[in-house]
Amino acid sequence: NCHTSWICFDGIISRTWANLLPSILEKESSLQIRNEDKLFLRDQVKFMFETLSLADASPSFVANSTIIYFDKSVIDWKVIAGAWLKD
Repeated sequence: NCHTSWICFDGIISRTWANLLPSILEKESSLQIRNEDKLFLRDQVKFMFETLSLADASPSFVANSTIIYFDKSVIDWKVIAGAWLKD
């Protein structure tokens, strides 16, 4: 029995590592490492990216992702800070 594991990235998407990401977002998730080996991920591993901009994200990254956009007027800093302080 495997539980879902989430790997969360929070910050600016950089071109230096963003080109590695499309392969982990495809149906058969794998990450190719420098020596050309592939690290295969279980179906229970999910990824979440929280960023202010998709400017450096590749088209394949965006195409293989579900994008959820929140405008600043929907969630302001007070709501986020309040939720953080509760924990």
